[in-house]
Amino acid sequence: ARDDNPLFVPESHPGGANAWNMFRAIADYNAIGYPFWGIEHIVAEDGTVRPEAQTMVDSVRCVAVAIPLLLKYQGTGKIHAIIQEEFTEFQWLDLDGYLGFVQFGEEPPVSRVRKDWRHTSRQVMAKRFLTDYLPQTDSSNRGRGLVIQACRHELYLVGANYLLFLCSKLSPDKNFNSIVNRLDHQFRMDEGYQLRVDEGHFDQNDEFVV
Repeated sequence: ARDDNPLFVPESHPGGANAWNMFRAIADYNAIGYPFWGIEHIVAEDGTVRPEAQTMVDSVRCVAVAIPLLLKYQGTGKIHAIIQEEFTEFQWLDLDGYLGFVQFGEEPPVSRVRKDWRHTSRQVMAKRFLTDYLPQTDSSNRGRGLVIQACRHELYLVGANYLLFLCSKLSPDKNFNSIVNRLDHQFRMDEGYQLRVDEGHFDQNDEFVV
């Protein structure tokens, strides 16, 4: 792929690694198209998506809702691919003003749960041991998606099976002072650091609607 020769994948397999490689092609190589063959076999006779194609269909749906952002930010370095590679549990992102820690899976691991206000019973911990402590590499539903940073404090996330944690890029002393100040504000209940997370979609005018 070159600036004068956009990447277009004319035909690809409707499953397997394409379910997450699509995001790499879009974010890292500015792909403008990623169709796959056998599309007539994706839907069963009753009109439902066949189970073996569900992961790919979900990935395509994620990309579809992000098209307004892709048209605006593709090629600017603001689009980052989230891909759970073989035997990986997390991924780091170098963002503007932040370090991003991507945890794959629908929930944080038990080791994180024990360190904060959430608690997990001994029975649940024993039951979830294998899934929490061993990397999940099920090729049918790996963590995947896009993180699009419109500006320093405005990020859009699409994809599946991952969590994003943000840490500000500050020197150790400034970072410590920032934490102390936020805690002080929290205890005084008069002001504090606020983070807003909105879930929505883009309308026909490419406006983000919550």
